[in-house]
Amino acid sequence: MDFPQVSVIIVSARRRVELQQCLASVMRELASLRAEVIVVFNGDSSYHAQVAQEFPGLQCIVCAPVTPGEARNLAAARAAGEWIFFLDDDCELPPGYAQNIPLECSVDVLGGPDMLHPQASSFQTSVSHAMASFAAGGRTRERHRSLRGGGVTATCELGLSACNLWVKSYVMRDRGFTFDPLFLRNE
Repeated sequence: MDFPQVSVIIVSARRRVELQQCLASVMRELASLRAEVIVVFNGDSSYHAQVAQEFPGLQCIVCAPVTPGEARNLAAARAAGEWIFFLDDDCELPPGYAQNIPLECSVDVLGGPDMLHPQASSFQTSVSHAMASFAAGGRTRERHRSLRGGGVTATCELGLSACNLWVKSYVMRDRGFTFDPLFLRNE
């Protein structure tokens, strides 16, 4: 049996439509990889069966309401992939996404900035620009800026967004990294 290259972990809470859009983009963009997809239905199982039927092969975890950090840790404990990709349920992977992921690299953690959807509303665009400014984003503003021309750059935890985060599984398994149970969101 081939182990997956990537374990995609998505925590969802009361956002069925967004999750379905997210999963459709994951299935489309990661089809060329050996990937497993683990969805944590955090405190709401009302749409679990519908989503599982629409996307066969999902690994589903239904749990009582817990913090996002706890939910991610539950799923990471089941992950079998060489990489664990944490993605929020309201994210959609852009076309060509998998072609830009350097799976054969010497780093243990990859992350990307938030990116505005091409059809974002004026309000969403304004919020994105505000979050990329020093006044609103402060030291974490890099999370909200797109890299000019793409590529890989060095960063620290201030530059990583937990909703587009790739971690080699041994970092979590062998080094004991887990999300703080008090972790509430990606900021």
